[in-house]
Parts: sequence; C-alpha cells; structure tokens
Amino acid sequence: MFRHASLVVGGILVLAVIVCAIFAPQLAPYSPYVGNLAYRLDPPTWMAGSSHLHFLGADEVGRDELSRIIYGSRISLLVGFSATALACLIGTTLGMLAAYYGGFVETVVMRLVDLVLAFPFILLAIMIVAILGPGLGKIIFVLAVTQWAGFARIVRGETLSMKEREFVEAARALGLRGVRIMLKHILPNIASSIIVLFTIAVAVNILAESALSYLGLGVSPQIPTWGGMLAAGQLYITTSWWVATFPGIAIMLTVMGFNLVGDWLRDRIDPKYRV
Repeated sequence: MFRHASLVVGGILVLAVIVCAIFAPQLAPYSPYVGNLAYRLDPPTWMAGSSHLHFLGADEVGRDELSRIIYGSRISLLVGFSATALACLIGTTLGMLAAYYGGFVETVVMRLVDLVLAFPFILLAIMIVAILGPGLGKIIFVLAVTQWAGFARIVRGETLSMKEREFVEAARALGLRGVRIMLKHILPNIASSIIVLFTIAVAVNILAESALSYLGLGVSPQIPTWGGMLAAGQLYITTSWWVATFPGIAIMLTVMGFNLVGDWLRDRIDPKYRV
C-alpha cells in the first residue's frame, strides 16, 4: 500500500482533516467564534507587522484563522459524509430495484434519474436551498437529493450484469426472495464500485457545501465554514490575502485527498486498471 504515492498523499491529507475535525477543541489555539478588534486583519506570524499571536493571521473581526479552519473541517466532513451516505442509500436501493425487477419500476426510476441529471448539479442545489432556506440539515438533504441519481445509474448497470450470473440463478432456483438475493448475493459483489463512487462523491459534496456557503446559502454565518470564510475574505484579497487564501487551500487539499484515495481504490478494485 505504501508504494502507491496517491494513497500515501491522499491518506495523509484525509487523515489530517479527520483528526482536525475530531480534536478541534484540543488543536485550535483560540475560540473560532470570539474575535478581538485589536488584532483585526493581523498578518501571519512570518510577515512583517504581525503580532505573532496568530499563526495564519486573523480575519476582519480579529478571529484566529487557524482555529476557524480547524473547526470548519467539522462542517465539511459532516456534510460530505452524511450527504453522500444518504445519496448512496437512496441511489443504491432504487438502482438495484430498477435493475432486478425491470418493467414499470425500472422505467419510473430511470426517468427520475434522467430528470435529476438533466439539471446542472450546483444550479439545482442552489434552487432547492433558496426555496427551503439555509441550515445544516437542509444542506445535507439537498446534496443527497441532487447526488443519488449518479449512484442509481451505476448500481443499475452493475446489477443488470450481476443478476444474470449463475450463482444468482441458483439462489433464485432455491426459492430465495428478490430482496434476500439482492442483499446477500448481488450487493456484496457490486460493493467495490459503490465504495469507489462513495469516496469521490464525498469530495464532490465537500466542494458543493463550500460553494453554497460561499454564496450565503449554507449554514448559519456564525458557524465557521471554509466557504463562508472564503466569501468573507474576498473583500480583503488585495490587502489581507491570508483571510481568503488559507480556507481555499484547505478546500483544495481536502478534495484532492479524497480524490487521490478514490483513484487508488479504483485502481485496486477494478481489474481493468490492474492489467
């Protein structure tokens, strides 16, 4: 495993973000909510004019940038994993049902998939959030609703191939019901594709949450999020570049980490990439 650079780099990045999210109170040097106007836009410690109290500088109200980035990882991971898990559950269930039973069920599910995929992902998310209003639970719901179609399409294709295999025919000949066949015989054999798609979808949802927060459609402004920090810092990009730059770097590294791990999983699981 450690001979693969993508896994090592991606794993380190993902692990670092997870550690920051779990141990945020212990790692953050200051409160992410309380600022001090005396240190407003305080530069990072290595720059001239810094108070040397804030390693990555302070924002427009004197809040520590490093502390807010560390706490922001909690929202990003919570939304990324929760929304992806919900989308995976919905998409996998509907995709397997459509492929196994076919007919009317498949027609309805695939027309819903076509309807969701017909809209640009971020545009559909913005539209739904604008109607429902911001909030953590609503963001997770919106991202799941706009992401399940990708899981359904992949799972349907895998299930169509798998349900014609001999071991599925044997299970059906033994009198097993459809639900039991799907759960015990088909799902374990298509789990590898689902795992790869899940890993990449987490990165997509982290990026989507940051985009929605940047547009003011994410969680409450009082809660530190990377997208919200990026939006607030754009006003000072020419004079206090660190306010927007470091949250952007955090988003980039986190998304890159999950994508690298997903690429490694694809290479290891899919036989076509092991030739």
